[in-house]
Amino acid sequence: MKRLDILFIALILFIIIVAIDSASLNRSTSIEKADVIVLLGGGDEGRVRHAGELYTDGYADYVFITSAHASEVDYQHLNTEEYGIPDEAIIYDIDANSTYEDATFTFNLMEEEGFESAIIVTSDYHIKRARMIFDRVNPNDYTLYFSGAQSEDGEWWYESDRWHILWWSEFIKYWGYELHMYNYF
Repeated sequence: MKRLDILFIALILFIIIVAIDSASLNRSTSIEKADVIVLLGGGDEGRVRHAGELYTDGYADYVFITSAHASEVDYQHLNTEEYGIPDEAIIYDIDANSTYEDATFTFNLMEEEGFESAIIVTSDYHIKRARMIFDRVNPNDYTLYFSGAQSEDGEWWYESDRWHILWWSEFIKYWGYELHMYNYF
């Protein structure tokens, strides 16, 4: 009986720790001037707006847009100009299909261009997973900063009417990536 009690208490503690840890999705870091701003794709105007703010504030001279599928390229292109990012500063990647591929393609670009530092811009709820993945696959100890963007409505993830959907989705994806299941998320 004691063994079951201990197992039950351990399980409850594990669930509490995981819930508390997963509730803190936005783990942005302090940022400094970098060689490139990496805008993780997904078509969210909040991400584009935030990358534009960083660009116009002089944090980097280039913006690399990942997961820029053909339909998204036109959409994001229109918004990048609106937010102050000129065409000549933009580098597109049209091949990435996951955050893991975003990271590997970003590091390939950084090596090709001689970049040593990057500011990774994504939605606030996606920062924790993106940071874990980029840190895990960082081949040359590039300097990385992470900056979470509000939604296109100007809300943080926990202010959204869909907060529970965002939380659950990121919880599943985070632990999937934590278990190295990159091809499934």
